[in-house]
Amino acid sequence: MSKKEEAILRLKVEFTVEDCDRGQLLRIPETGQVLLLNESAARVLHSLKSGASRQGVVQDLMEYYEVETERVRSDVDRCLHDLVNLGMLKDARF
Repeated sequence: MSKKEEAILRLKVEFTVEDCDRGQLLRIPETGQVLLLNESAARVLHSLKSGASRQGVVQDLMEYYEVETERVRSDVDRCLHDLVNLGMLKDARF
């Protein structure tokens, strides 16, 4: 396993995820941002909040959705980049 896959990704802001009629809402009190999440993004955040590494997030989604590793890695990396752009991740080297 590479260092990239083993690295723990640390969230740097507090947030909540709430169910709504259109999916799940991500609320970031520090910035006032509210975003609508799809189910995959909500699972990624849940895994990260639990202290998962990048590989742990990938494994969780692979098992849940029963899809190929490369597809999941690509989707996870895209989600992680989005979280970096939102200022939610620190030490994000993936």
